[in-house]
Amino acid sequence: MNAEISFFVGCVTFVIMMGLKIPMKRFTEMIVEDYFRQKSEEEKFILRKRMNFSIIVLNFIIATICYYIVLRLMGDSHFKWCCTLKAGAIATVIYAIYEQWVIND
Repeated sequence: MNAEISFFVGCVTFVIMMGLKIPMKRFTEMIVEDYFRQKSEEEKFILRKRMNFSIIVLNFIIATICYYIVLRLMGDSHFKWCCTLKAGAIATVIYAIYEQWVIND
């Protein structure tokens, strides 16, 4: 049952992250362009990549929240960190597959 819940939560996390990813990337782009104007383009690229790491962290935070909500809706109270990590990893894998099949066509 935990695998099914993890997969469902991973899918929900993927959908939520698709709505949040573009605004977050635009925000990090704006910060890099506004506050680091003197830097070279290569340094800006590295800063942008480092700031976009927050997307991965947010992915696992959302997976944890969604897992908790699903458990509460099911009436279960046994929270497992491993299942939330699996759900976050599933969301990341689904995005990687989506990026390869849809975006790079």
